[in-house]
Amino acid sequence: MAFQKYTKKNIEVQAIQFKGGLEQVQELSDKGLKFVSLNDDNTLIQVKTSVGEINATIGDYILLGMNGEFTVCKENDFPKLYEETTPPKDTQVKNPDSKTIFNFALLSITIVILISAISIFSYSSMNKKNISKIVDICYQEKIEKESKQLLAKAQIEADEIITNAKKNAKEEAEKTFREEMTRITNERIRSSK
Repeated sequence: MAFQKYTKKNIEVQAIQFKGGLEQVQELSDKGLKFVSLNDDNTLIQVKTSVGEINATIGDYILLGMNGEFTVCKENDFPKLYEETTPPKDTQVKNPDSKTIFNFALLSITIVILISAISIFSYSSMNKKNISKIVDICYQEKIEKESKQLLAKAQIEADEIITNAKKNAKEEAEKTFREEMTRITNERIRSSK
């Protein structure tokens, strides 16, 4: 049985070089890195990975894989295995020069003028019957909108009337109660004399 040759597929990962310090450890922790321990001078971190615990010292790279898993790559191995990914040059955004901006503005104005001309032509070519239908629809929508506004206003006024009526009824009931209590109390006082 003979061995077959294989090439490692290009796998894009995110990486950050470990420089030590609590601040960087906190940032990594906020991104989901689970670490087991950190030495006293913050120069060695023990990272919990899917294959076990791996030590990362200053200069090593901490990698975040496509599935959210973390691992460690030693500083001298990293350049052999990875290179920085940059977008192709044709997709990079360039600052336009003044001539390009002027041409874009001129094109935009031309498009607006063409759209306006098409709208005017379309409007003028409509027959009176279609225009009448559009006016009727707009008028109907206006009436419906005004009706909804009037209904909402009437509802608010009705709520205010009900609130005031409840308040007045409560005040009247309290007044009647006080008068009746005063009358009963006075009668008892008179009858006890």
